[in-house]
Amino acid sequence: MKLDFDSMLEKFLRKSIDFIKKEKAYDFYKTIFNEIMKEENVSLDDIKFSSGYNSSVAIIGNKVIKSGVKITHKVPYHKRILQPIIRTPIELINESRVKYIRKQYFSFFEVYEKVDTTNITEEEVYEVFKEMLYDNILWADPRVDNLGRLLKPNRAYIYDNNESYYVDDESVGIIGEEQKTVLDKGEVVIMDVDLIYKVNTDNLVDVIKQMVEDDPNIDPSVLMINLSMKYNLDKNHDYATGRYLYEYIRKFIDELKINNNKGGIK
Repeated sequence: MKLDFDSMLEKFLRKSIDFIKKEKAYDFYKTIFNEIMKEENVSLDDIKFSSGYNSSVAIIGNKVIKSGVKITHKVPYHKRILQPIIRTPIELINESRVKYIRKQYFSFFEVYEKVDTTNITEEEVYEVFKEMLYDNILWADPRVDNLGRLLKPNRAYIYDNNESYYVDDESVGIIGEEQKTVLDKGEVVIMDVDLIYKVNTDNLVDVIKQMVEDDPNIDPSVLMINLSMKYNLDKNHDYATGRYLYEYIRKFIDELKINNNKGGIK
């Protein structure tokens, strides 16, 4: 049976059309989906569906649409973050929003370029996690399924009258004054733009190193609590993904100890 738009949207959002219309979101979704399907030259029947930890996912040609909740409203710029084409909060109007307000979650709609999610290794996750620490950024949800490999250079591929369309970082919730570096095809990037925090210090690694020197047996969870308190990081993180963060923090602590015994950090 041929899929119609309403059935597709219900399948994507896992909510009834009545609910979507009550939230006054129907026209928004229809406009975006139609524009992307036209650009990618695909039909409703070509759309593939998946799901993330807190989101619904639709794959339309080379574009990936996500709709779900996020903890982080604004994220710092880093070259390892997959460039959003669209990333915008969605205002819910009925009382179901209360459960998100209490934890200060945000409902988001996002569009990205498709990336290759196969054969991502734990070592690649750790290297990205460590690279960001050296750039004073904490990636608090480092997981294999949050990393992807670029299929094309990391920029937005949308067009207006056959001209490439520039996406302003501020419009998609990316903040920072750093000059952009566009990673090339094959590089790994973070494709879940959430739980990424800029730490306001000149050298985050030195701060962590000092914590380890003060307490060589410090537990990763204690180290993270100390960092959160010291730099006022997001207190709403429920640590559902904490075991991944602690695993990589522990690995980084062990590496610091080894390098310290050798006479310094690499």
